[in-house]
Amino acid sequence: MTDPAIITTAISWLKLAVDVAKNIRDADTTLGKAELKLRIADLIEALVDAKINISDIQDLLTEKENEIKILKEQFYIKEKVIRKGNYYIKVDDVEELYKYCLTCWDYDHKLVNLLLGDRRGGGFSIFCGICEARSNK
Repeated sequence: MTDPAIITTAISWLKLAVDVAKNIRDADTTLGKAELKLRIADLIEALVDAKINISDIQDLLTEKENEIKILKEQFYIKEKVIRKGNYYIKVDDVEELYKYCLTCWDYDHKLVNLLLGDRRGGGFSIFCGICEARSNK
């Protein structure tokens, strides 16, 4: 269900619960016990459904907050990273101790350290372990 649909559904269940409660309150004293119990059961059902939908909304809000946090972190890092040839470095890393993968940053916005190692027996070189794993699939 989409974000607005969840909220709309929760609101409609709450409105139904309020309407049922008003119905019970305004009912004539001649209302039979069975009819009263039926209306109370309807009220409870509407409240339970509203509670479930509100729980879904809470989960959705938590998910959105996490997405916002990740985007803020990426935005902050973006200002601290510069491109140097075929890799990125952090602005404050003047000695270029850490080099980061160009592809991983450009496509995934993740800083992945480049590695120095033996690539398939072809001698030592700098490579990205993530990109290497992707190309082996």
